[in-house]
Amino acid sequence: MTMLSIVDGQTIARIKRSSGDLRGVFSLRAWQTGQIRKCVSYVRENSEFYRQRLAGVDAEKLDDACLLESLPFTFPGDILDAPEKFLCVPAKEVGRVVSLRSSGTTGQTKRIFLTGGDVERTVDFFAEGMKPIAKTSKKAAIGLPANALGGVADLLVRALERNGVSAICHGPVVDTATAALLEGCGCFVGAPVPLLKLSCAYPRLRPMSVLLSADYIPDAVMERIRENWHCEVFTHYGLTETGFGCAVQCHERKGHHIRHSEMMVEIVDPFTGSGRPYGQEGEITVTTFANAAMPLIRYRTGDIGSVDVSPCECGGTFPRLGKVRGRFCSDGINPSIQELDDIVFSDRGILDYSASLSRAQSKMSVELEAVDAPSQATVLAIESLCMRKGIYAAISHRGKASAGLPQKKRGISLID
Repeated sequence: MTMLSIVDGQTIARIKRSSGDLRGVFSLRAWQTGQIRKCVSYVRENSEFYRQRLAGVDAEKLDDACLLESLPFTFPGDILDAPEKFLCVPAKEVGRVVSLRSSGTTGQTKRIFLTGGDVERTVDFFAEGMKPIAKTSKKAAIGLPANALGGVADLLVRALERNGVSAICHGPVVDTATAALLEGCGCFVGAPVPLLKLSCAYPRLRPMSVLLSADYIPDAVMERIRENWHCEVFTHYGLTETGFGCAVQCHERKGHHIRHSEMMVEIVDPFTGSGRPYGQEGEITVTTFANAAMPLIRYRTGDIGSVDVSPCECGGTFPRLGKVRGRFCSDGINPSIQELDDIVFSDRGILDYSASLSRAQSKMSVELEAVDAPSQATVLAIESLCMRKGIYAAISHRGKASAGLPQKKRGISLID
């Protein structure tokens, strides 16, 4: 017997409260299009950025079928240039400001504004989404940075407590003493690699379920955590720009159920911007029409994924976000973190790695953190990847990191 995804149930309840009817994918899109039409009017009136960007757009005169495609895209660089120009409410109504350092050479800070209502909707989503994941747990461990009130870890704690689950927000686990605090936790939430390392170092913890988020999630990492802890592994996709939450797996774990009552997800060709049909991969693009402080119109996330419209075995009939394949690389010249992740973490002796790329020297240095020496197959696969990119690989390995070392920032660092 199937049970409708709780996230889809939440979507139905919210849409019925506003419209009284909802019948399948096409009615959902029609309802969302109406919300986007309202959002366009709202941001043109209240946002300096969109007042200029949408100056030539009359949303009221556009047919539903072509409304979305007629709207211009919003890019991360637009927010970096002048985040305050996106603000749609008085400063006194802003309940949370999230600052993100960009990965580019300029080091600019991207700021995202949220009202208290925007934050509460995310807590609602987390609470509903966590119900099937922590369904048998009385205690959960959240291994995400816990240094900010209103940050993602804090919101998860609030959401779990609504469900009657106490939560320990501990940040990264770096030693045995910290791990001892997690004894008895039935659900763990965190980024893929730190939880993989935790499962390898402390297999006795044995949570019943794990939710992975906040980074690209290789299939091999999910499988290794599942084997180490004999647990169910779920995944979540979200961005700070979406108020942290966007889509999460149900108990069937076949796609991610989207917050359809608060945002629209579309897939576009990353080069041309044209829409991709359901089932085809492209760049994930979101319109956060329900946000009050900083709604975003057709925001290009830079992540690659697809949308599945087949019915979910949980009973849900709304479109679901498929596996997120990582970041889009426009030139294809340099190796990507996703390509390295898929190779490296398939080797069960490897716990983590760091990589740096020097185009001037045509070399990528890869240091593997491993229990044992990496397999020959792993070394050959890394060398083959680098050869295809026109560079050579310098591979080294070291033993497990000592307890107490800070968590490294993920990514391939460019040294020239």
